[in-house]
Amino acid sequence: MSNITEQQLKKAYSFLSEGRADTAEAFFTNIIKQDFSCASAYWGLLLCEFECLNEKELEALGLPIEKSENYKSAYLYASEEERKKYKKTINKIASSALDKTFLCCRDSNFSIAELWLERCAPNKALFPAKYELAKITVATKNFTELSFTSLSFAAAKRIIESSDDEEVKNKWQDGNERLYAKALLRIASYGDIKTYNLATEVLAPHDYLTHFNMAKYLAKSPSENNYSAFQKYIAQALNLAPSDITKAYVQELKTKFEGDFYEQKYIRALAFLQSDVPNYESAKKLFQELGNYKDSAEQCEFCNKKIKDALESEATKQSTYLPHSAGTPQEYSQSAKKVKKPKTRKTIYVDTDLIKKIASTVVVLAVVTGIIYFIVNFFTVIKPANDYTAAFENYSAGNYEKAARQFGKLGSYKDSELYTKKSTYAFAEKLFENKEFEKAAAQFESLGEYNDSKEKAIESRKAHLLSLGQYKELVFQYNVTEITVPQGTTVIAGYAMSGLTEITTVNLPNSIQKIDWGAFQGCSALVTINYDGTMAKWYSVSKNWYWDYGTGSYTVYCTDGQIQKSN
Repeated sequence: MSNITEQQLKKAYSFLSEGRADTAEAFFTNIIKQDFSCASAYWGLLLCEFECLNEKELEALGLPIEKSENYKSAYLYASEEERKKYKKTINKIASSALDKTFLCCRDSNFSIAELWLERCAPNKALFPAKYELAKITVATKNFTELSFTSLSFAAAKRIIESSDDEEVKNKWQDGNERLYAKALLRIASYGDIKTYNLATEVLAPHDYLTHFNMAKYLAKSPSENNYSAFQKYIAQALNLAPSDITKAYVQELKTKFEGDFYEQKYIRALAFLQSDVPNYESAKKLFQELGNYKDSAEQCEFCNKKIKDALESEATKQSTYLPHSAGTPQEYSQSAKKVKKPKTRKTIYVDTDLIKKIASTVVVLAVVTGIIYFIVNFFTVIKPANDYTAAFENYSAGNYEKAARQFGKLGSYKDSELYTKKSTYAFAEKLFENKEFEKAAAQFESLGEYNDSKEKAIESRKAHLLSLGQYKELVFQYNVTEITVPQGTTVIAGYAMSGLTEITTVNLPNSIQKIDWGAFQGCSALVTINYDGTMAKWYSVSKNWYWDYGTGSYTVYCTDGQIQKSN
């Protein structure tokens, strides 16, 4: 290969990596005109043909590229080293397609899994056992109930026997459940909790990856239910981690999970305080569990005071001021009438020392009474008034979170209960504006029926799912038929909305640059795509193959016209 050709190839691949596929294609074509046997140029044209910037994207597609004329030419003129590289890519593509088959089965998208299986078919000889198990899974539509059946056991055995891992092959024996569990994890777990639990029973406490993968799966939902299970798996992962680097990675996952978990618990505790009828006992319990997290210790003291005040108030209501011996007020009055005072005269002696003692006692009592009055007045009048003023200043300054806590501590003082709700509502709106949708939802939910809090809570939950690109979860939870992708989104991920037969309308922002594999695949009811950009810009959006497979007819409405789906 000449120096000029090598420089042109570098330039062409550089254009391709920048997303300038048309320019790169022109360069590759020009190189082939000069040197028809340049395998690297044919390989570059192959990448352009499948709209991939590099081999990694090509591997992720899972398409049988051997049918491409560009691939055939590249392989024909390639050196021995290059052919090894191309074969390795073919293997990864086949493996990727099989992995996607299992992922679709996990999500019960069996029709899409079948499409992926079709793409695997030309390369099924590369992974015969894995292909066979994928075929069985798609045909029986049985993913989550995988068990130690003779059929799947035999398939697992063949996978291990056809593996490149000599150590695994040498250790294999019929009936070895530990290796079978590893095979299950390798081919079919992908976060499926039933399979993980099954494998963990067999593998524990030997396999680090099993525990770490399970901890990662649980970390996606840092809830109370998952906390103890997560701690168990992460402790085992730390214990079995093979190196300090691995331990640091496990510790990082533990720290993140606990941070998310504590924050959710803290929000729940505040919600107990700020509800229409504050539940101080439940809030106190959560703040105690949180220890020194944020102002949990201070909040715990506040709850204790409220609980103590409530007990003292109840005790005061039940107490009596009459002497026990007097009986009822009527009995006491009648007995008093019956007592006759003696009419004998008494000589009165004046004891000056006694008078002095009484006088000094009266003075002390007066001072003590004054102090008590001051203290009572301070805590019942002065302090609440000062706290109310401080809370109102924070509210006026837009410090709604702090204001809500301060008004909440004041209880029923003046209109504090009303302003607790107002502050919480304003704080929730602020969180929503800052795109902290999950926290906003928790605050709105804590307000119950106040204003339009229920509707706002649902709106926040929907926005949270949209921000994460969890469109399927949005449809399943809220039965929506229209999806509005948030402004700023640049990529619609592969299979993001696949199989959603309910949606009729999708609103896309002009920030979209790429629509990945099968993004709208199987959305049979889709009739309208509202695109906030021009027709020219819509055509410039990168759309991978099968992105709208099985959608039927739809219209794209752009700012300067409309485009019908081309079947």
